[in-house]
Amino acid sequence: MKTLQLSKSLLILILIGTFMTSCSNEAVNETSTHTSISVKLSSSSELYSGVYLDVKDVQIQIDENALSSKSWMSLGALNSGVFDFSDMHNGAELILVEDLVIPVSHVYSVKLVLGDDNAMVMNNILYAIDTPEASNKESVNTVDRSLQANKSYEFTLDFEVDKSIQMNGMDVILTPKMNTEMRLYELF
Repeated sequence: MKTLQLSKSLLILILIGTFMTSCSNEAVNETSTHTSISVKLSSSSELYSGVYLDVKDVQIQIDENALSSKSWMSLGALNSGVFDFSDMHNGAELILVEDLVIPVSHVYSVKLVLGDDNAMVMNNILYAIDTPEASNKESVNTVDRSLQANKSYEFTLDFEVDKSIQMNGMDVILTPKMNTEMRLYELF
């Protein structure tokens, strides 16, 4: 009798354990509609020792029509303000967005939005960096990837300082150029 009761208890525990493990990951994967995103900024410069750029925001394009009012989603940069881009090299990065949970979507592009307070130092002289057109305050890179649920995505924006700054006599003009690297991490 004791053996029969022990066998029933063991069978019930096995069934419960099987049910719980077979449903846990599948149920989460099927019902989740969100993913996690992080964005880091790095730069490279061999020509300039002090390049101060005004970071305002980082955005992702989630609608195919880039001109649509609902096309761009602000990720709300954690660190905004003026930063010395010439200091962000050899592995140094500025965290712009960290583990932000967003709805699953297709990301067409990522955009770094810059402000007006930009300057550089060359030969111990401070030059204001001019951005003559509104489009020069943004650096946009194509991503064209569908983000999946229960994943963590890390974008590293590598701002190419030397290619982005042009000297024209005493005028310094900014035409932002950057590369974007995306890494995918499994959460489950």
